[in-house]
Amino acid sequence: MEKILIKIRTHGEAGRFALQADLELQTGGLYMLLGPSGSGKTSFLRTLAGLNRCTEAYIRIGEHLWSDSHHKIYLQPGSRGLRMVFQNYATFQNMTVRENMELAAKSGLRSELFEKLIGVLDLQALLNRRTAQLSAGQKQRTAIACALIEPPQVLLLDEPLSVMDRQSKERFRNFIQDYRLEHGCTIFWASHDPFDLPETDHTAIQMADGMATVRLADPMLETVWFTDKSEQSGLAELQLDGERSKMIREAEGAMLLIDGRKFRIKIGKPERNEDGSELD
Repeated sequence: MEKILIKIRTHGEAGRFALQADLELQTGGLYMLLGPSGSGKTSFLRTLAGLNRCTEAYIRIGEHLWSDSHHKIYLQPGSRGLRMVFQNYATFQNMTVRENMELAAKSGLRSELFEKLIGVLDLQALLNRRTAQLSAGQKQRTAIACALIEPPQVLLLDEPLSVMDRQSKERFRNFIQDYRLEHGCTIFWASHDPFDLPETDHTAIQMADGMATVRLADPMLETVWFTDKSEQSGLAELQLDGERSKMIREAEGAMLLIDGRKFRIKIGKPERNEDGSELD
């Protein structure tokens, strides 16, 4: 692994959004940008991509210097070896899903990776449909496939799960970690939803009012069992009043955050070892 240095500052005069970051990270990591809408997540990604210019910027990814405002160095977006998934999906509407993926694979489709992507993103039945005919969720999955079909040095994901269903989100979270490790790419992933986070092996960067700071480790994921959609069992210390009970998703595997503790919901009763502890 090599160092990533990101020092960016954009002043907020004349109504411009102010952005500030001073980060030292490692290549090959998964970095989750967390914060509410308007906190600067998209601006941060667009600055890394070279789409937004900063008042002051120094961005180095390993040996590759992307930006140094002091020495007037600015690498064009197309020369940065990155891919980005935008919130507006950015696919060619007059082309099919397959044609979009073929166009994105500049060095040609890798059959094994192609099959993995259309499987994980559930695109098999959509390959010959124009993206103009797709739903928002289908367009989003197509845009992700196009970004991943040729592994980049750096991958920028702007709310990639915003319109996916729960099952699709779970598949993607599991897949992206394997993809990152296999291809050695660095991933910056922006989300306003703390439940988009993979369960392990990521670093959270908190965005607030345009300032980016590395956050301490997230709370451990615990499991709470429900015998039905309202009756709790298996974790007596977690008390759910009527209002909090509304947060429970009516599907196994859903998660919720209560008083700084993160829980995964299981429906039914846990299997137990002879000593009474839950089976893993």
